[in-house]
Amino acid sequence: MRTVRHDGQSSEAKTHLLTDLLRVDDQRLIKPFLLGLPNRHNVLFDLEQGRLAGWWTGDTASQYTEGKSWFWEVGGVNLLQTSGGDSTFALIGDKSKEVLQPTRIGQFVTSVDRWRHIPGGLSLAYRLHFDADGSQESFAVHIAEQITAIGDEATDAEGKGSGWQRTISVGALPDGFICVF
Repeated sequence: MRTVRHDGQSSEAKTHLLTDLLRVDDQRLIKPFLLGLPNRHNVLFDLEQGRLAGWWTGDTASQYTEGKSWFWEVGGVNLLQTSGGDSTFALIGDKSKEVLQPTRIGQFVTSVDRWRHIPGGLSLAYRLHFDADGSQESFAVHIAEQITAIGDEATDAEGKGSGWQRTISVGALPDGFICVF
């Protein structure tokens, strides 16, 4: 068994990133994006569905074998209760009130462009594709997110707390639509 974890003592440590098959309770995520922040907070995105799927503290994940397969299992109890499979993002027509959910390209809602380490966290850029009803044309919306640690075990012990921050930037939208999440 292998375990991925931070000791929580160094806010300068790089964020851990896991993108392999991941077991969360009774689900298997085939396109996870799991961040183990330096302050021992862990944030999970399900890139297959395009949604925030989990948050816990402590160990990031442990790796096990089952038969001839390796898989990762989350390292703590999920503190974020999410409802099923819809994407975090949708578009709404500002006049028509038409709601557009992202469409799948193959099996996945997201098309990841890049990720990179930043101080105290990680940034992620991806695209969501939409089909406007009654139109043969589809379009992409670019999303950029940054997840960064707030505080560490020392600030937590002092009663100042610790956590994480999520910053979201949405690229240009088609005329007549707003983005909701």
